[in-house]
Amino acid sequence: MIRRTTLALALGLLCAGSGAARADVREWDPERVKSLAEQLRVATNALYDAFHKQPIPGIAQNKVYYRLKQDIRTLRTDTRHLSDALAQGAGRDETLPIWQDLMQAVRRAIDHAASVFTTRDVDQKARAAAAILDQLAPYYDPDAAGTEPAIR
Repeated sequence: MIRRTTLALALGLLCAGSGAARADVREWDPERVKSLAEQLRVATNALYDAFHKQPIPGIAQNKVYYRLKQDIRTLRTDTRHLSDALAQGAGRDETLPIWQDLMQAVRRAIDHAASVFTTRDVDQKARAAAAILDQLAPYYDPDAAGTEPAIR
């Protein structure tokens, strides 16, 4: 019984201590966030255009190509949704899920662009969008992992 109590106390202290190291969310700045969302809208439109200018790759890359195509469509659509919501006065809580989805989609786009296309156009445009999403991170989750895809 003493061991369980000691273990519970130790875990409680460990959990309590870990919260102190967490960075604080930056104070919500509606004008700055809206401005970044508009920049993101321009960047994702450029990404969309760059993707559609590329030749469709061979059959061996079809699955990755269509995953990338969907992610780029998602980025464009969700960025428009984020920008419109912010323009209508939506705040952090309302737009957090959109930002989280955008972070996941841009990571996958960066990850897949290099394996689908031989040119770097799509990769560069995806990284430009990712850089803007990273600038939004302090307003949503300052401890979020960056948009760089995982190393394989």
